[in-house]
Amino acid sequence: MHGPALCPSVLSQGSFDALERTKVIHFALAQVSPRVYLTRGRERARGVETSRQLEQVSGQASAQSSRLDRNSGKAALEILTALKDAGLDGLPGAGGEILEDEVRLQAAPGRIHASDWFRIIDIAQSLQLYTISTMVIGFGETMTQRVSHLLKLRDQQDKALGEYNNAFYGFAMWTLQTENTRLHGKAPGASAHEYLQNLAVSRIALDNIPNIQVSWPTLGFKVGQVGLFYGANDFGSTMMEENVVSQAAGHDRVRVTEREIIRNIADAGFRAAQRDSRFKILRYPDPHAILEAETGVSRASEEQTMAGLENPNELEAVNAAAR
Repeated sequence: MHGPALCPSVLSQGSFDALERTKVIHFALAQVSPRVYLTRGRERARGVETSRQLEQVSGQASAQSSRLDRNSGKAALEILTALKDAGLDGLPGAGGEILEDEVRLQAAPGRIHASDWFRIIDIAQSLQLYTISTMVIGFGETMTQRVSHLLKLRDQQDKALGEYNNAFYGFAMWTLQTENTRLHGKAPGASAHEYLQNLAVSRIALDNIPNIQVSWPTLGFKVGQVGLFYGANDFGSTMMEENVVSQAAGHDRVRVTEREIIRNIADAGFRAAQRDSRFKILRYPDPHAILEAETGVSRASEEQTMAGLENPNELEAVNAAAR
């Protein structure tokens, strides 16, 4: 048994339902005026902070904070301080993609420059907010540009640890999903082989970032399981709502239960551990109890099906039709 492989509790994006069972809230705001943007950001942070069950309030990615900084006349430090005072705990790391301006401006001209992304992240880290580093491959970037992205993250990690004793808590990487986007047919994307190769290189290059997350929403559970053998130690989380990968890729693979995540970690030979946003281990779920519960449900369902058949031998025909 390897392990542990980490899985956070519940990551909710843009939804405030079912707060009683929610550990982490990740919120983002639509495109509104700077004044309204900051006001609503404060309101949302304060609103979700009122739940006693809530452990982390995450929101306002560096790209959004940079636009607000540029358009509102307020400094990024002032903006993030106000949001922190209202209950904000960290930035999710979105907007990083590939931190090479040549690639960023070609794929998405409206994206902030890499220097702005690092500027906002650095301020957040100086305020003791938690941050996550990210990477998306498949834009048509070169291997050199991928390595440059990793080395820039590594340099920022060293800087933040030295100056603030607070840096990236983890690194998450996934492949570009283009099926339902304007980049479909224009960007090459990346294969599972490329993904695993880059994951292994990331683990070597980012030896100062302790946690690396696999991406099963983009590539599926099987690749996610293999990724645990390529340097990753984090399996991601359940999600109450997700509107990026599911819409771009055209599937609802993101709709999974905590039980499914724990089972996949155990099936890969690792020990599942529930964590919070700062990667503090909260508990070790018992996979055997979970699997036994699943077996019991499956057996009860089978017995119910047989009871509903006039001839129990019809069950095989039913199963064959289902297959």
